[in-house]
Amino acid sequence: GFMAVPHTNPKATELRHWLRHMEVDFFAGNESKINWARMPKAGRLPEMFRSENDLRTVAAYNSNESFALRQFGGTFQLTMGQLASRVADTGVDDRNLGRWAWTQLTGRQGRSTRIISVYVPCRSTGEETVYKQHRRHLQSQNILACPRQVLLQDLRQQLLIWRSAGDCLVIFLDANEDM
Repeated sequence: GFMAVPHTNPKATELRHWLRHMEVDFFAGNESKINWARMPKAGRLPEMFRSENDLRTVAAYNSNESFALRQFGGTFQLTMGQLASRVADTGVDDRNLGRWAWTQLTGRQGRSTRIISVYVPCRSTGEETVYKQHRRHLQSQNILACPRQVLLQDLRQQLLIWRSAGDCLVIFLDANEDM
């Protein structure tokens, strides 16, 4: 994951150079460890990865809690170059917990492909962990089930909706445990 520091982030700089050198069209990253709402504009994804080519970004993070710039978890996607012109829409999980981000691409004849990057939290006990962040939010909604199970149920339901709409689905999943 990224180190949660301002826009001088050395991991982001290294990634930016590697993506350009390899002429990558799409990148999905997990555990950005950033509360993007607290990040100065110069340190946000569109600025960090800006180039002469087209760029579309989406970042999922827990927007229900905003204690500091550093926030465990999160996932993000970068669509670059000519592929960026095919982006029809982007979004994040409906609970705004940073569980997944998605990019919808429209191809020839209107064919839709949705790329989803998912971060499933580890079972953990620290108060700042992703698991505990999700548990606090779910409990505030009177949902007492395991956050990992709720995520998988919510994701399954959303994938079924997208599939029934005719989308092709590409999923990147960091499960953190055997499934």
